[in-house]
Amino acid sequence: MKLLLGAFLQDYLTQERFFGLLDAPQWLPHLHEHGFFSTPPAPESDEEERTVAFPAWPASTYLVRMTSVAPARVATIAEEIPSTDNPRVNLDLAEAALLLLPADAARLVPRAVEATGGPYLIAPDRYAQPAVHCAQAGHIEQALATMAALLQAAQHGG
Repeated sequence: MKLLLGAFLQDYLTQERFFGLLDAPQWLPHLHEHGFFSTPPAPESDEEERTVAFPAWPASTYLVRMTSVAPARVATIAEEIPSTDNPRVNLDLAEAALLLLPADAARLVPRAVEATGGPYLIAPDRYAQPAVHCAQAGHIEQALATMAALLQAAQHGG
């Protein structure tokens, strides 16, 4: 960890390479402790071009990959990731929820509800899948909360 923090630039390219090659769940607690999951990228607006870009976050794609080998740890980390309007990050977290045990996926429902009410909602079906996953295991309240948020977003043009 000292080498990672001290000898390498902490920019997007370094993180993309590092997280892209990392396949060890043993890094999860150390990365979490050192704040690697605490700053999801925000959408990037270009007022002149009138566009919005949604940068990928290598840390969240790593979390999705680690869900199959360290689900409880991933669920805990995902719960603590600060809110973001970046739909790419939110979709990664929805993907992780789908791979978790239903009880752990249910813990991420507030995130999904918040994401579906944000200004940028893409691929709403990917939020519905974890809701179905929760419902099938008896977490009806969480499933209904997610589906209600999706319906409200659809009603408001989201």
